[in-house]
Amino acid sequence: MKPHVICHMMVSLDGRIHPSRWTASPDGNRQDWGKVYEDVHGALAGDAWLVGRVTMAEMSKGTPHPPSRPEKVARPHHFAKRDAVTYAIAFDRSGKLHFAKADIGGDHVVVLLGPGVPDAHLAELAGDGVSYVVAADEEMAARPLFEVLGRELGIKRRSSKAAAT
Repeated sequence: MKPHVICHMMVSLDGRIHPSRWTASPDGNRQDWGKVYEDVHGALAGDAWLVGRVTMAEMSKGTPHPPSRPEKVARPHHFAKRDAVTYAIAFDRSGKLHFAKADIGGDHVVVLLGPGVPDAHLAELAGDGVSYVVAADEEMAARPLFEVLGRELGIKRRSSKAAAT
């Protein structure tokens, strides 16, 4: 499946990324900007959203830990959940992300990883109920990774969510 990716980002003119640090909107309410962003995100009808490692680290709230139970590690992918309404997808080439739970705001987490990520990290993710796809090579080309997400999870439309999280 050819991926359909929408780059939906919002940032203030002074470079502040999070809406809580933005200047007031014309009617004086800072929270309006976040609502506008979420309204547009909803109108785009994406069944997944995509962020980089640093942005996801702000949301994942996890710490490194051994897997909760011994598990056989699956490569190139593991899907803990295949029937989510929406998915939260993160690029994490080196396997630095850790999760406190398997969803972000109700959206099931899928991590796109580099080929050098150790099996121990994959076991941690699987044990936490997080899905993952390991890239075939260091380039981590998006198209083949997105094709796996489309084929395996039925994801057809992704938006790149950069703010208001």
